[in-house]
Amino acid sequence: HVNHACDSNTLRTAYGFDIAIYNIPKDTEITGEYGLFNIPYTVELNCNCVNCRKVLRPTDIDVHADRWDAFIVDTLKCYHNVAQPLYSFMDVETRKQLNRYFSGSSDYTSVRELKYIRPGTRKKLRVG
Repeated sequence: HVNHACDSNTLRTAYGFDIAIYNIPKDTEITGEYGLFNIPYTVELNCNCVNCRKVLRPTDIDVHADRWDAFIVDTLKCYHNVAQPLYSFMDVETRKQLNRYFSGSSDYTSVRELKYIRPGTRKKLRVG
């Protein structure tokens, strides 16, 4: 498993994989950002990070997506310069999506795409 850290060294992408957002030194714990997991309730955090948010909220994707996307976009710039030993395990559609992004034929897919509306939480529109 991967523990949460508000200053995590990996982030989940909307492409279906997690990415290291900087070089992780040997013997360093791999950490992730639980705010990307659509947890429908608040959870107290105690990750001991300097900038710990103290609480995980269902709205974290809305609040932090721009910052997380910036980390991912910056990291993807290095994608072709770093060995990708797990590339062969990536499904064909994900490879196609990444190649379209790298070639400039499609935009980056934001982590906002990871958020979903839970049944019963969508507001009904009144017509008329």
